[in-house]
Amino acid sequence: IFTINLNIFIRTILLTFSFLWFTYLGTQIGEDYVAANAILINLVFLSAFILDAYAFSTEGIVGYSLGKKDLNLFKKIIKNSFILSSVTGLIISILFFFSHNSLINLMSDINEIRILSSSYVVWLIILPIISSFCYQFDGIFIGASQTKELRNAMIFSVLIYLLISIMLTKFLLNTGIWISLCIFMILRAISLFYYLDKIYLRFRSN
Repeated sequence: IFTINLNIFIRTILLTFSFLWFTYLGTQIGEDYVAANAILINLVFLSAFILDAYAFSTEGIVGYSLGKKDLNLFKKIIKNSFILSSVTGLIISILFFFSHNSLINLMSDINEIRILSSSYVVWLIILPIISSFCYQFDGIFIGASQTKELRNAMIFSVLIYLLISIMLTKFLLNTGIWISLCIFMILRAISLFYYLDKIYLRFRSN
């Protein structure tokens, strides 16, 4: 239990750091960009809370399927959770597309910040779809108690994210910050997918 919680703690610290780094990169460009990014990232967090609900539900059923050694149930969980999460992510993106002006106006009364936020709203629209996959993988690996892999995947993703974000921010400024965040979410999903076979192996073991 201690090892599982330690791995989750390290993973959470790194995840928190990645968003602090996102804010730090904005400070290197200008205060207005920090404010504009803060509005959009809070809406990203809102979508994350919604999509995480599927991950939380997945955790318990994954643990149950492993306990029963029911591989078919596990496969159904993965399939259904990814379908529900990605479809919900698409719906959230569509809602953001049609309502982003109202949401930005609600969160700021400074016209310059509103205009600047609107310039980068495309990232707000595409992030729910991109990030839905890594959220579901988080739920699957936590449910399977494969927290070592969860930790290692996060270490890898954060390190690559740091390197890419430094380069992209230098050449693309604030657009580079948002591209880096999207890449970070993709890296989280890809790195956990790499470890997925370790869960399947547990169904074959006695």
